[in-house]
Amino acid sequence: MNELGLVLQVLIIGMVMVFAILSLVVLTGQMLIRLTNRFAPTPLISKENDAEIAAVIAAVDVITDGKGQIESINKIN
Repeated sequence: MNELGLVLQVLIIGMVMVFAILSLVVLTGQMLIRLTNRFAPTPLISKENDAEIAAVIAAVDVITDGKGQIESINKIN
C-alpha cells in the first residue's frame, strides 16, 4: 500500500506542476499581448489601399456572417 501512496503523491505533484507552468505561460502571453497592443498599436486602415482593404473587410463579413472583427491587416512580403 505504501507504493500506491507514493505513486499517487508523485502523480498529484506532477499534475500541479504542469498546471502551474501552463498557467504561467498563459498569463505571460496575455501580458505580452496587452503590452504590445498598448505601446505599439498598428493602424487598421491606410489611405493607400482603400479598395483592397474594403475587399478584405467584405470577405471577412461574408465568411463569418457578420460576427468577425478585423483587428489589424498586415502585408506579408
